[in-house]
Amino acid sequence: MYGGGLKPGDPRRYLIEAIMGAVMADGVVKAEELEVLEHSLAEHEMFAGLSRDIHRALIEMAEESIAFAGGPMRRIPYMARGLPSRSHRLAAYAVAAEIVLSDSPIPEPAEATYLDLLKKWFLLGEHEAKTIFEAAKKRRGMNVVEDLTEAMQALMPSYLDCMALMASADGTVTMAERNALLGVLRSLGDMAVLSENELMDAINDAFRRVEGKDADREVVRIASQMKSPSDRYWAAVYMMILAAADGSDDWRQVWLLGSAQEALKLTEEDMDRAFASAKLFPIKHRKV
Repeated sequence: MYGGGLKPGDPRRYLIEAIMGAVMADGVVKAEELEVLEHSLAEHEMFAGLSRDIHRALIEMAEESIAFAGGPMRRIPYMARGLPSRSHRLAAYAVAAEIVLSDSPIPEPAEATYLDLLKKWFLLGEHEAKTIFEAAKKRRGMNVVEDLTEAMQALMPSYLDCMALMASADGTVTMAERNALLGVLRSLGDMAVLSENELMDAINDAFRRVEGKDADREVVRIASQMKSPSDRYWAAVYMMILAAADGSDDWRQVWLLGSAQEALKLTEEDMDRAFASAKLFPIKHRKV
């Protein structure tokens, strides 16, 4: 699901930071917390293929980054920038919650603040955060994340349709927009197992599905498939990534996003947050 190996800018660097931030949040490093840390590194699929030496190096980098920022709380905005995809943010929150809850079902005040800030900066929905938190009490937070990620995978064709609609809404599809779609998919942990050709096939399939369709009606149809507020919110994020790639600096300037707001049942505040999140995605410019 998450892929092995370690490359420059690998999001697992920031996953480690989120974990170490939880360890350091209350200023006391406990044996139970280190046990969860070791278990996470050894057992969770997201760290597959990384050696113990890489684990140690990432932990040292995390400690240095957190210290340089002035503490775990101040480092969280940088973690959010390094973890733009939904699946990685869910995973980071889950392991951080398991760390915080490793020695007590009630977090220390500083630990509770740390988790609240993660939830805020990672733009997690109340329901999904609560579900992960409760599962983390039994050290099953990552099991919930895997279920959420599988559900998100099932919605990927719909998300791709949203992005294809955005790209084709003005009657043309630019190279930047195609690159944006590819960059988004490459940024999603659950899509890392697909080859370049498979990703491009998925993109081309989406363009074929929406070709010749009325964009407003298609947005309404797609929105009806989004059952949770988080799913609808991320549909807006993915659409806005395309708007940003096309040069827009305000979602209100894009007529289709106005239709999407209504169909997805999102407030203006939701849309502002979604646009801010969309601009965090590292769009990879590749030849298509």
